[in-house]
Amino acid sequence: MKLDQTLIDAAVKLMNQRWPEGEPGGAAAARLADGGILTSVGLDNMHGSVALCQETGSFIQAYTENRTVTASDASVVTSSAAES
Repeated sequence: MKLDQTLIDAAVKLMNQRWPEGEPGGAAAARLADGGILTSVGLDNMHGSVALCQETGSFIQAYTENRTVTASDASVVTSSAAES
C-alpha cells in the first residue's frame, strides 16, 4: 500500500492549526472518490468513553455530503514534532 503524502500533509496542517505548539494532538484526512480531501480532529474531552477516532469527523462529513471515501490516513503526533 502506497502512502498518500497529500493526506498526511493535510492532517498535519489541521493538527498544527488546532492545537498550540507542544501540546499533543491528532488529525485525520480522507480522500474522496472525486479527488477531494476532508480533514477532521478527534474530540478533545475529559471522558474517554465518548472519545472518537480522528477519522470519524471526515467519514461523517463525507456521508452527510453523499460522497465516497476511498482512502484515509491519520496523523497522531504533537504539533512541535510535526514541525521538526
